[in-house]
Amino acid sequence: MIHQIQILWPTLVPNHSQIDVIQPISESRFHTVWKITTSDQSHFVLKHHLFAHLTKDKPYDLIAVENDVTTLLLKENASVSPIIATYPEHGFTIYKWCGEDTLDDHCQHHATAPITNKVIDTLLTLENSFQKHTHTLQSRIAPGSNREDVQNAFSETLSSLTDVLPNLIYTLTQQSPPNIFAHWQHICQQIQDMPFTLGPTDYNARNIVLSAHHIPYILELSKIGYDWPERRLIQYTTSLGAHLSTGRIIGLITPQSASRYAQKSATYRSQSSDQILTNLDIHHLIFYLLAALQCLQASTQPHHPWKNIDTRLNNIQTALSIPLSQTPSTLFFRHLFQP
Repeated sequence: MIHQIQILWPTLVPNHSQIDVIQPISESRFHTVWKITTSDQSHFVLKHHLFAHLTKDKPYDLIAVENDVTTLLLKENASVSPIIATYPEHGFTIYKWCGEDTLDDHCQHHATAPITNKVIDTLLTLENSFQKHTHTLQSRIAPGSNREDVQNAFSETLSSLTDVLPNLIYTLTQQSPPNIFAHWQHICQQIQDMPFTLGPTDYNARNIVLSAHHIPYILELSKIGYDWPERRLIQYTTSLGAHLSTGRIIGLITPQSASRYAQKSATYRSQSSDQILTNLDIHHLIFYLLAALQCLQASTQPHHPWKNIDTRLNNIQTALSIPLSQTPSTLFFRHLFQP
């Protein structure tokens, strides 16, 4: 692969010097992402889209979608990585180098307060930009990412969580409240009324990189589809440190940042800031309940992928104890986790 990249480089990027160093930066054993340094010390990222050939010439063509979406978002001043060149025949995309640290890595090693507002503002711009161009991008939605498919998939997740909810709550809090399902059903019903928005489908803290000056850039725009913007926000802004033996679960969403997001998001959405805050509170609660379930399940496996389980569970319980809104149904669960 490296030899192939070196041969193609003068054709793909003719206005830059030859390659000096190619360094793999993806974590899997089969590298798909490389940092390229040229002889004039310019930096680039090259990604090999492994499944690009399966979508070639379809409306949701991975390389074409990312190119078109990136072009639209840059016109809206969204902070995304500019594309320098593509080579669809080999599934290659070359991007401008935007930063060394992912948000996930940064949060594991540094204080998060200085970057929180920057990250949230970047995601708000992304959200607003997609909303402006929803009609244009409608035909580019990836299979399985329309409203109905996303709703059905999440309903299945909620159903599985509902089945184990009393045992999960008892394991975490040593409490067995009798009216747990009444509050839970109200939460599930509220989700049915939350609006979807178009946006990226691969949203996690590893897909945000920070420049040397801590400017966030959004990566992975080759697949788009519908989801709840509040769910995207929670997952984009939660560092899992999954590959670290000392990894913790660190979220940027606090009552203060949640309120700030809701107020700013309400300026271009049909919902009020209070409604958006409730949506965010519900998705935050569900995200951390699912995280707790995954950690507990992992702790019973001899070779589980999650490390540092006890610390992670403490992180989760702290997050579950902090209310983001005054919604009675979520406050009921938040109170169960308070010390």
